[in-house]
Amino acid sequence: MPHEFKAIMDAPPELLARVAPLMAVMFVAIIGGIGWLAFRNRKLRHERRHYTPKKPRTRR
Repeated sequence: MPHEFKAIMDAPPELLARVAPLMAVMFVAIIGGIGWLAFRNRKLRHERRHYTPKKPRTRR
């Protein structure tokens, strides 16, 4: 087990309780960032398709 994980496991409960909100915010930010990147990539890929241009309507 890496020493970082061992340090987290050996940390006192008060410290973990104080750091829990920060860890939750970081988790939400990471998940949100990945979701935003996936959505943006999908949207960009959709916009890159070359559609045949529509003919302008003739006005009478």
